[in-house]
Amino acid sequence: MVAYLGTGGNYAFLRGALRAAYGKDKSEWSLANSMAATLGPSVEECKTQISDGSVAKDNTDGTTNVIAYSKAVRDRAQSPASSFVDKTRYYTDGAGTQKWQKSLETLAALYNIENEDSCSSDRRRRRSSSAGIFEPPHAGSLKAPVTIIWGQKDQACTQRICLDGIGDYLAKRSQVVLLPRTGHWTTVEKESRVALGRVIEWYVEGGDVDGKGNVAAVVKEVYHDATLMARK
Repeated sequence: MVAYLGTGGNYAFLRGALRAAYGKDKSEWSLANSMAATLGPSVEECKTQISDGSVAKDNTDGTTNVIAYSKAVRDRAQSPASSFVDKTRYYTDGAGTQKWQKSLETLAALYNIENEDSCSSDRRRRRSSSAGIFEPPHAGSLKAPVTIIWGQKDQACTQRICLDGIGDYLAKRSQVVLLPRTGHWTTVEKESRVALGRVIEWYVEGGDVDGKGNVAAVVKEVYHDATLMARK
């Protein structure tokens, strides 16, 4: 059912989301690019490769390491329906309804949630940046760095439901950036799409080779009041 609603009628649902974000003036957006941003790279795009500029250790001829899409991404490109299902697992896997195993840090944050608005940004950042000291790694914790760019006006997946305690699951060198005027369709909406494009461009250009780059500063170049919620 999820796959049908997402891809049926020549992707009518996603096309409707694009129209809602951009209106009737199609000069502001490319349907192909927006669909790729929503469902992931196409089969042909998955064939692209770039060099990361470093010499491969096992290569004696001086060739460089090559970065390419993983097999999982290539497999999803073969089936947009499967890709859409993957992106809606928040709903289908019950992430919003199943029991939440909270760390001590998260419990303290929830207890003080009424004071959240008066907290300094530094305090909020520290509170969301790591798991409780007595907590073992959470099941499902990420093993690699991740950049999360979140629309604060998302009415379906709110910040409180999806981001509070996110620091318990982040790997080191991860960052969470908030976009105050963006809603649920972050990859599609006009302003946030420009921000995402700038971040991707920055990564491709090697802007975060050492893992110390500030994604929020990059986003602010095109989305001026974006804020850094967490950095680990």
